[in-house]
Amino acid sequence: MRSAFVTGSGSGFGFGVCRRLLADGWRVVATGERPGPWQDALPGAEIRICDVADARSVAKATADVGEIDVLVNNAGYAVFGSQEEADIDAVRRMFEVNVFGVARVTQALLPTLRRTHGTLVQLSSIAGRTVFPESGYYAATKYAVEAMSEALFQETCQFGIRIRLIQPGSFATGFQARATA
Repeated sequence: MRSAFVTGSGSGFGFGVCRRLLADGWRVVATGERPGPWQDALPGAEIRICDVADARSVAKATADVGEIDVLVNNAGYAVFGSQEEADIDAVRRMFEVNVFGVARVTQALLPTLRRTHGTLVQLSSIAGRTVFPESGYYAATKYAVEAMSEALFQETCQFGIRIRLIQPGSFATGFQARATA
């Protein structure tokens, strides 16, 4: 049975990916920052609470997961607003989740992806290619994911690891409603 580890499974793309993989017979390790209704909505998934911004939480969530064929780095959120007026603490937290969280989970699971010749799916954004007013800090996190993914491809292709970068635009996932300004 193929297996996937998905961050940000509580809503949006992560939730949808988990549902699809479960329907297709995959073993799914679904993670979310906090407990919630999403846990009951993913019957059959192995649920783990994981705040990707916290190294201990990532270590606990990734411990003993067994072999993983696909890692989906989906956890993320946005802080929008002008750079002049942005709350730098909120921006720092966004970088912890969107950039360093991706790095933490990736580092933890690369050994199993190497063994399985697995696939790493990075959820970026159209903001990783095009910047709009009041999205500069969010775009910076997505530019970072793009650069990390390009470098990781070069670092891991000899191990048979595939890197997939997804750059969605606007979708009705509730993401915008959860964004802060």
